Amino acid sequence: MMHGIDPALVLSEGRLVWRVPIELASPMRGHIGFIGALDVDARTTDLIIPANFVEEIEANARTLLKSAPHPTEA
Repeated sequence: MMHGIDPALVLSEGRLVWRVPIELASPMRGHIGFIGALDVDARTTDLIIPANFVEEIEANARTLLKSAPHPTEA
């Protein structure tokens, strides 16, 4: 399960964006880790999605899941 957490207002490439960290979590393991961030233009509310965004998030999630201890090991 992925969800956004507390956004931060940052200046990125000359414009203000809300940067929303994306966290991976599960009911059994709880917080697993951060897998990326999504930027939202603060003026227009447009999502700023890089071409490789989905692939990057999926790869980061897979990496974290492989390294995260199973609930019975914790």
